[in-house]
Amino acid sequence: MPQNKLALIRYKTIDQCLQNRQRKWTLDDLHQAVNKALLEQADKLGVSKRTIQSDIYHMRYTLGYDAPIEVSKNKYYTYTNPDYSIFQSPQLLKDNPMFLEALDVLKQLLPFQQFTPIADLIAKLDAQAEPTDSFGQRSNRYLQLDETEKARGRQWINLILTAIRGQISLRMQYQSFKQNKPSKFVLFPYILKEYNNRWFVLGRHSEYTDLTLWALDRIQNLETWESHPYEAFRLDLNNYFDDCIGVSKPKDAQPVTVKLRVSLEQYKYLESKPLHPSQRVESKTKDAVVVSLKVIHNYELRQKLKGLSPEVTVLEPKELRNTIKEALEMSRKLYD
Repeated sequence: MPQNKLALIRYKTIDQCLQNRQRKWTLDDLHQAVNKALLEQADKLGVSKRTIQSDIYHMRYTLGYDAPIEVSKNKYYTYTNPDYSIFQSPQLLKDNPMFLEALDVLKQLLPFQQFTPIADLIAKLDAQAEPTDSFGQRSNRYLQLDETEKARGRQWINLILTAIRGQISLRMQYQSFKQNKPSKFVLFPYILKEYNNRWFVLGRHSEYTDLTLWALDRIQNLETWESHPYEAFRLDLNNYFDDCIGVSKPKDAQPVTVKLRVSLEQYKYLESKPLHPSQRVESKTKDAVVVSLKVIHNYELRQKLKGLSPEVTVLEPKELRNTIKEALEMSRKLYD
């Protein structure tokens, strides 16, 4: 049975225990109840008390349940709201088209591992929804997400998010493309970033001071490492990627003004979907539009500009213009 299904059994069991106010529940009691449920429902051996504590933490803070769990006398677990359940469903308007579209989006997210703990809730909401055709099904998905579940590394997203929110250190086994064998180290995670259907974590190696970006698809193993004190980053990282296209940010790099000559046809697209929030129109002629960007010169910028050639030409800075020119000339030679 998949691990997310086992987690769902644990959450359900803890939820049922805490709803039962006829008795007081210690951590030992919850531990025994969960292990019994796993054995009966999944024919699986039990989990540790630490797993139960982690589940309670997730129910409180990371899964969207916001479960009002309190511990009285440093011993007994209970819901502060006697009517609360993580699987209770609000009374929704079944004929609300906006609700139906939102529900369809949620259903598309189910293949992503970090959303599977709420699979039961989504199923209940779906059961409440009014069908829209004579066969009892909503046959059309009018709002569709990019089908990217095949990308590797997504299984780490929920754990990394939990660590960031809880300020918990991670023990990571990682192998970059340049390494012959994986390395193990303690990571202080700060930001999760997605770009071009690939996920990255920005953080700091415990033995170094510089920020580093790690691709989730290169992670071989990951676990919380609470015995190692978490070190928060001393600067505000909320705007760390604001001056970038993509995710790479060379050390000490500063944004530069990039000027581009864009064909009129291509500008129709860039006007509706700018390359960067800093994009500005510098001038217009009957043949082209000159736009400027204030961005870091990085790998993703170069890739983006090469992909837009010949409709987009780099005018400034000279270094970037020469880099793109050389790359395009090398590509042309491959076709000679």
